[in-house]
Amino acid sequence: MKPYRVKKLTRSIHSSLEVIRKGTRGHVGNGKTIHIWEDKWLHTPTTYKAISPPRCIDDFPMVFALIDQDTKRWKAGLVRETLLPFEANTILNIPLSYSFSDDKLIWLRNKRGEFSVRSAYYVALPLVVTNNEGES
Repeated sequence: MKPYRVKKLTRSIHSSLEVIRKGTRGHVGNGKTIHIWEDKWLHTPTTYKAISPPRCIDDFPMVFALIDQDTKRWKAGLVRETLLPFEANTILNIPLSYSFSDDKLIWLRNKRGEFSVRSAYYVALPLVVTNNEGES
């Protein structure tokens, strides 16, 4: 493959990953793959991330540590002492499944959390405009 095509392909893949990062958030199953402070997983549309100062907890720093493995319920005390009050309330209102399924990514731009090319276009559009402004 010619160098200019490799560069274009690499740029295209990078842009696609950025669209996916911007358009998704974690959906809590067992909490083993969602980082409390780095991943988007909260039901707060401004950032979808916890903004509380990070604290050290047993299974730090995964959401798994905030869930009681026996009862499949949030460890309310730990959630309240680890996160800001509004974040704690948001977390305690996230329903947990008794099946304790794996965490998954959901698409933010669709009510059912499902990806569509149309919604991805609207996520990508501001990124393209920003990139084009930076090149001028």
